[in-house]
Amino acid sequence: AAEQLAARPERAALAARHSAAYAAQVKRLAPELRGAGIAAALDALERDHVDIQVAWERALVERDKALVDGLWAGQFYYHSLRGLLHRGREAFTAAREAFADPARRLRFTNYLGHFQRRLHEYDEAESTLRANAAAARRQGNAGMEAYALIELAHLHVARGAVDEGQSMAEEGLARLETAGDAGNDLLHTHALMALGNVAMHRGDFEAARARQAACLELARRRGFVLIQADALSNLGILEGMTGQFAGARDLLRQSLALREAVGDLRGQGISLANLGLCALSEGDLDGAAEAFGRSLRLCDQIGDRDGSAYAIDNFGEIALRQERLDEALRAFQRSLVLRRELGDRAGLAYSLSYLGLAKARLGQLQDARRDLREALALAEESGGLPLILMVAQHAAMTLASPSQSAAWLVRIRAHPALDQRFAPAIAERLEALEVELSPAAWRRASDDGEALDWETMVDELRVLLAG
Repeated sequence: AAEQLAARPERAALAARHSAAYAAQVKRLAPELRGAGIAAALDALERDHVDIQVAWERALVERDKALVDGLWAGQFYYHSLRGLLHRGREAFTAAREAFADPARRLRFTNYLGHFQRRLHEYDEAESTLRANAAAARRQGNAGMEAYALIELAHLHVARGAVDEGQSMAEEGLARLETAGDAGNDLLHTHALMALGNVAMHRGDFEAARARQAACLELARRRGFVLIQADALSNLGILEGMTGQFAGARDLLRQSLALREAVGDLRGQGISLANLGLCALSEGDLDGAAEAFGRSLRLCDQIGDRDGSAYAIDNFGEIALRQERLDEALRAFQRSLVLRRELGDRAGLAYSLSYLGLAKARLGQLQDARRDLREALALAEESGGLPLILMVAQHAAMTLASPSQSAAWLVRIRAHPALDQRFAPAIAERLEALEVELSPAAWRRASDDGEALDWETMVDELRVLLAG
């Protein structure tokens, strides 16, 4: 009976109408997936997900351009926001193969690169996006070229390749100079965000704040809710890095509320982790552990290995502060495994620096020097000045002599690129050194630190870590 029913011509016509109806529904919802109606739109996509997926597969099998044009936005936003990144990658891999016409192939290849980047498949994503940027340029499609370049900017910043990230973002902005529609405004916010992250990574907090504020203003004007949440989060991180913890908490909570409202699970994990860092910086270890625990559960749920590694590092720092050194060591080792799998230079430097700190506290000085030496090389390679300062701080606190430690920490504390979330630990160590050293030795060390040239100190750090 099923075979006879499948053979009837009206069944095929019914299936076609069914798919067309769902494509029309998704197309109506598409504008809401960027704006204030995103939560309701996602709920509608969730409710009809199975039927929409059937329509998507039909569009690919039959190479139905009208049908796929109605459905692609739902595929992109639903899989991205629900953390279904592998499914998103599969959807746009299949779409790219199904359609040979230049415009759709460029779009679907860019979206494939987006999901590859989000999955931390950095080499594959870079290859996909570079080839697509070149193809878009040959075809004169400035919008798709700009999209590929700005995705590459986010990718390079995530990997700690700051110079490349800046170059890609600036090139992407240049391709948008003549654009004025909403889609290009959306790309413009992404480019501003990438440039803000470049400046933050370099320790230029004023420039970073200006870029993120411009991104937020444009996102609010255009109603891009997800970008607003990201920009608020980045501004909150900057407030924390400059020691403004009350302001940081307010911005991060605004970001978290938006992300919860739209169901952005990965974004929620980021906001919670940074709220935990605010609590940690103010000595609220219980509040920090609660926030990090919520962040880790979300990251594990959606397979966000970068977010998981970050949360695990933060649990390790709590263990360090509570003198649970073996537990801290295990946390940093676990995080390091994830970081090496991801190939994230900045993340590797972060985990290695804390691993070296834990080993030094356990008396494993040779291993600590090796880890801190690798962390310094990675931090310098990535161009991350706040990271270099962190490595120098960890070495100064554990491997340097008391006089050298005092001089270095005085110099580090005065550096404008210092992440102020580390300032309380520096102040605590300097207070202990002032008691440990004689008054004359303390004055000499303080004077030496104030007069110390930064490049000279980094050279001294390399010598210390060479053993």
